Amino acid sequence: MAVGYSDGTIHAWELGKDAKLFTIQAHMSQCSSLAFSPGGRLLASGGLDRVVKVWDSTTGLEVRAFRGNSNSVQAVAFQQRGDRVVTMGVDRKIHIWETNSHQRCRKLYNNPDQPNPSGPAELASDGPFLEKWN
Repeated sequence: MAVGYSDGTIHAWELGKDAKLFTIQAHMSQCSSLAFSPGGRLLASGGLDRVVKVWDSTTGLEVRAFRGNSNSVQAVAFQQRGDRVVTMGVDRKIHIWETNSHQRCRKLYNNPDQPNPSGPAELASDGPFLEKWN
């Protein structure tokens, strides 16, 4: 289990053993979203500092950092295979990042006629589709 805080830290625990795994200073400002990869090996975090980071979920060591969001990151999610991270910012831009190559592979724009997203994005468990939930 992991929790992101307004001071930019992430605290992670191993459930069942009630053992704290790590506390890290993940972002320069609020950690706004967290997501575990399928299988739980990686943890992605998004922050108000416009950075998305991928961490080893057992050690807390940084694996990747993705920069390129033009505004605060509102949500992060892993694709079902775990090889891509999808991010959504308050600027309505959706970025898809390759976790292995450290590259952004797509940038999508939300419809500007729609209201600003009010909740996190989530990947559907049965395919590559984005869903919005409140």
